[in-house]
Amino acid sequence: MLETAIEVLEKCAQLVTASEEWGYESVTMEKEEIEIGTLPKDVHLPRLVMTHLYIYCAPEDGKDYVVYFITDITSQREFVRGLLVEGRLVWSQIEGTIDEINPKLIYNLKNNFQSLGIDEKTELVANERDQLLIEEFLDANWENHEFFQQFVAHFLGRGIGLTPSGDDMLMGMIMMSNSFSMPMEWSSFILTQLERTQTTKVSDAYYKALLSGYISTQFVSLLQIIKDKKMTDWNEAISRIADYGHTSGWDTLFGIFLFLQKLEKSLS
Repeated sequence: MLETAIEVLEKCAQLVTASEEWGYESVTMEKEEIEIGTLPKDVHLPRLVMTHLYIYCAPEDGKDYVVYFITDITSQREFVRGLLVEGRLVWSQIEGTIDEINPKLIYNLKNNFQSLGIDEKTELVANERDQLLIEEFLDANWENHEFFQQFVAHFLGRGIGLTPSGDDMLMGMIMMSNSFSMPMEWSSFILTQLERTQTTKVSDAYYKALLSGYISTQFVSLLQIIKDKKMTDWNEAISRIADYGHTSGWDTLFGIFLFLQKLEKSLS
């Protein structure tokens, strides 16, 4: 990160520096502890983050320059980076997003998933209650935390196998929420429910890995295809995911599909 910080300062402030001139501090923080005004407006962070601060004091005028990187607590996934000059944000870049959220992108993605016939390939929807909650999910306000807690409570651990279908679906939703930097408190919903509801050890491990920024290679490839808009590789990526487990791949794709449907409705 230090090399990147040096590059950022040179690019944004035209200052050429050496690594030994920099100070460094890294600390775990709750997002509420981050000072207002030091972040771009559109960044969404989990409750707990790691902040990496690279500090340079210019000998000519004594100005303080801070290049920061905010990541998950394992430092594996970066959310945002920025440059502060005398405590004022002068440059920032949000990382890890697929694209700006625009209706055309969401519409095209939703149609691509719809063409797969996912509804017929998932074993998740087993009764009227399942169907009703899914319909309510599509209509719920993003800020309706009470409903989303109820939704997670119903589907977490629901189903059979090493990773129950309900878990696979929720993981698909979490992946898309993170990729679009949506302001969803999945971490708190999932971790709270894991203390109340027993799921498989495999699902438990997958949830915690996903919430820490880890994604399986099949889905990394899919998200990269979406980000780069290289849809010529779409079928191959979907095929690799569909072959994963008995229905786990399709159940996870179903979660992605539901999330895209909801996102499209909220933009219309």
